Amino acid sequence: MKNFCIRRSMDYQEIQVEHSKYNKFYLFNNPNHEPITVIPDGCMDIQFVWQEGKGQIHLCGSFLQGSVSSIGQYDRCFGIKFNLGIIPDIDHISIEELINNRYVLNQEGDLELPTSKMIEYLASHDRLEDLVRYFVEQFGDLVFYETNHIIQKAIEEIVKTSGLVSVRHLAEEMGYSQCYISRVFKRFMGITLKRYASIIRCQNAIRFIEDNEESIIYEQLGYYDQAHFINEFKRFTSYTPYNYKKHMDELLIV
Repeated sequence: MKNFCIRRSMDYQEIQVEHSKYNKFYLFNNPNHEPITVIPDGCMDIQFVWQEGKGQIHLCGSFLQGSVSSIGQYDRCFGIKFNLGIIPDIDHISIEELINNRYVLNQEGDLELPTSKMIEYLASHDRLEDLVRYFVEQFGDLVFYETNHIIQKAIEEIVKTSGLVSVRHLAEEMGYSQCYISRVFKRFMGITLKRYASIIRCQNAIRFIEDNEESIIYEQLGYYDQAHFINEFKRFTSYTPYNYKKHMDELLIV
């Protein structure tokens, strides 16, 4: 998943993984506090951030439009991106509260895991591989919400069609009403199914732009017309497709 737009000069590393829970791990070293734009991706993140000798842990929901992220204020950020539909189970935080937001976790009480040790480890280790190994060892018992079959099927179809599936099609496939599927999805994921599909569609558009030199055929990406494509791409990335392609030698969406 693509979730940040940064300058290519920034010290950024990531490790993508094939795992039932994790999508990727990433590390920012940003002592100059260069701006970082967050890109909606429909996923949850846990971020260990560090500034002026003090560490915090943030649980982050998906944003609904491209905007400058507060992690640019920190010297370092080690992040864990979970797969679509994978949500850590923290009793007093609802998924809707996390959309367009981040929650500062109590280092011991919220996760019931040795998070203060992770902060100490982050301060003394620079290699992303070491941080990933330590996180997997220490946080192997992290508890997640159970995803029901409606959510699983909906996400599978949205990803398989690059966001072009309709609620009507899902209702026909699963044998439920459109209203019921929409209500269940919104309650579990915190956003509407239609908005979620548009996020995945834009994620596909980003990859298409990066991989293709020829002109963009917006119909292939599921947009009504060129104006629809430009407006939605800008809403999710803060750039028009033209400006992003023009500055791809300076910018990187990761």
